[in-house]
Amino acid sequence: MAFKYVKHQFRTGEVVSSDRVLENIRDLASEINGNLDRDNIPSDAITTPMLNDGSFNKVIFSGQTSSYLIDKFGFQEIDPTMSVSLKLSEDSVAIVHFGCWFEWSLNQSELEDLLELEGISAANATALANRFTNEEMKSSDSTGLTQDDYNDLQEFFCDFEIRVNGITIATNEFNSLFRKRFHVSMVGVAVVPAGDLDVRVFCRKRRNKGGKIQDIDSFNVSIEDRTLLTEVKVR
Repeated sequence: MAFKYVKHQFRTGEVVSSDRVLENIRDLASEINGNLDRDNIPSDAITTPMLNDGSFNKVIFSGQTSSYLIDKFGFQEIDPTMSVSLKLSEDSVAIVHFGCWFEWSLNQSELEDLLELEGISAANATALANRFTNEEMKSSDSTGLTQDDYNDLQEFFCDFEIRVNGITIATNEFNSLFRKRFHVSMVGVAVVPAGDLDVRVFCRKRRNKGGKIQDIDSFNVSIEDRTLLTEVKVR
């Protein structure tokens, strides 16, 4: 088998361009794409009858269509029943994809408390809540909120992470409240030593007020139609 080296090596303190990083990632993707070529195996050295199904790959898929509510502070695991736990007999590469739809929902009592703290009148708080829950907006991706509402609320975001053995390998961040519905798609790759493999997906909602991050319960996130696909390739 031939030795393969990444095109670019980086040193501490060096300013790294994204193009050079992506070239290295493409080399990695080429190595783990499952194909065999003349560089690493002689012709006819391995034939189909020699290999049992699953000899080199494990593919685990789970999906749910029921709603899952994100309503707590900080990162919250999305549906622990979808997590993946395996024992690996050899060093491997895990490729993980997560996809879902999610929708913002209103916690009106918490919203009124927040706006009261910000000096917003009860009448304006009620009007804002009515715009957000307007029946005419239910079929739209828009929240119906105005620039004045934005000034009162500041920024609310929803973030997602895929974690393998507790380490974040993919993120999807800054999904703003000012669009009611979003589709999320993330893919991450991790080199995993022999032993335990644990795959989980997390979500958090947060408020950004002038650069200060706040955990606020005024809005919740309802996650729909979620899928988690984990493929394990033996190195």
